[in-house]
Amino acid sequence: MTEIGRRVRTLRKARHWTQTELAEQIGAKRMYIARLEIGMYSPSTNRTEQLAAALGVTTDQLLTDPPAPSAAA
Repeated sequence: MTEIGRRVRTLRKARHWTQTELAEQIGAKRMYIARLEIGMYSPSTNRTEQLAAALGVTTDQLLTDPPAPSAAA
């Protein structure tokens, strides 16, 4: 599984969505989401934007690791 695939899966599950439900949100097929999550596909720029919007995050949040918690927090 790729990092973006892992993030998509985590965010999708946090919303209690099936792969089919996420696919419907972005106008794709369920197999696209399944293959994205296991790392067979990398999303295009347009799909990345659609996924981020559907999952309620920015494209940066979808593409990069979350920042490590600071020691001061």
